[in-house]
Amino acid sequence: MPNFGKALLILTLTALTLFYAAHPQTAPIRPELSLQSVSGALGGIFVIVLLIERATEIVISIWRQAGAEDLKQQIESLSKDPADAATRLAGARALSAYQTETKRLALLVGFSLSVVVCAAGVGLLATVVDPTQGDPEFLRGVDILLTSGLLAGGSDAFHQFTSALETFFSESKKKMAKPG
Repeated sequence: MPNFGKALLILTLTALTLFYAAHPQTAPIRPELSLQSVSGALGGIFVIVLLIERATEIVISIWRQAGAEDLKQQIESLSKDPADAATRLAGARALSAYQTETKRLALLVGFSLSVVVCAAGVGLLATVVDPTQGDPEFLRGVDILLTSGLLAGGSDAFHQFTSALETFFSESKKKMAKPG
């Protein structure tokens, strides 16, 4: 079943790419774009990132914590006897699989919460491009997807994103200030 989902995603993205290659959209970068305007928007988004991250932690804790604790206790209750090594290894593998599934569910919950928040009006794309110059509904949809991905990534990923953005703006400013 997961391969069907991947194939469907690739097919959908290919169809969208072909459609918009034939019918290009325009969304010019805002001429008044500055580090201050982007930083201001990112500051507000960071607070939302933290809220979504915490809400996701709470949902996952309620949903999955008991199962993880049970598996950990089962592993710890096994003696250190070499005869139990196979059972301990099986328990460790079960715990690892459980934790992997929990991470997948946390990402799904975080992205779902992010989509709801963005659908309610939060977005970053309008800070960078002028949505009145293109198809506003399409740009809003793209904004929801992009901002949701950023929000769902969590605070560490958000910090890396903002650091890269800050570096880009400061390097661009230095290059523009150089004569010749």
